[in-house]
Amino acid sequence: QNQTLFDIAVNPAVYAGEIENAFREIAETAAKTLDVKRAAIWLYDEKYTYIKCLSLYDRNAAQHSDGKQIHVKEYPAYFKALATGRVIAAHNAQIDPATSEFLIDYLIPNGISSILAAPIRSGGHYIGVICHEHTGNPREWTPDEQQFAVSMADMVSLVYETNARQKAQQALLESEERFRILSESSNSAIFAFRKKILYA
Repeated sequence: QNQTLFDIAVNPAVYAGEIENAFREIAETAAKTLDVKRAAIWLYDEKYTYIKCLSLYDRNAAQHSDGKQIHVKEYPAYFKALATGRVIAAHNAQIDPATSEFLIDYLIPNGISSILAAPIRSGGHYIGVICHEHTGNPREWTPDEQQFAVSMADMVSLVYETNARQKAQQALLESEERFRILSESSNSAIFAFRKKILYA
C-alpha cells in the first residue's frame, strides 16, 4: 500500500492536476490494491444536491466509466455519515445503517456486499467521496485498508486542488492580458486624440 501511494504521488497526471487521467489512475490503482471489484470517485455539484461519478473502474470488465449521479435527498443516512465521519467501513453494506439505503437500486443489482468509502476534503469542506465496492461474501475492512482509502481520498483532493490552482492562474494570466490590450488600446486612442488636437 505504501508503494502504491508513492507511485500515485509521482504519477505525472496526478501532480499535474489532470483530473480525467489522474482520477482514472487513482480509481484503477485503488481497486487493484484493495482487491475490490469496483472503485469510484464522486464529486459534489456546487449546491451539494448530488454527487457525480468522475471515474469508476470495474476490474472484472477492465473498464472505466463516468457520469452517474446520486442525489443527496434520496440517501440521507449515507450522506450524513459522510459528513460526520472520516471513513465508512460497511463490512456488510446491505445491513449497515450508512449504506443499506442502496440495497434495492444499487447493492443488489451490482452484487455489492461490502463498501469502504472515504470522504474527499478540500479547503475544510467535503467535496466528494472515493468508494471501494467488494462483491462476494461480506468483507471485514482492516484498519490498514481504511487508512489506505483515506490516503487515496487525499490524493484525489491533491489533484482537485492542483487543477483549481492552475485554472485560477490561467484566469489571472488571461485577465492581465486583457488589461494589457485594453491599456495599449486606450493609450493609442489618447495619443491619436492629442495628435489630432495639436495639428488641427
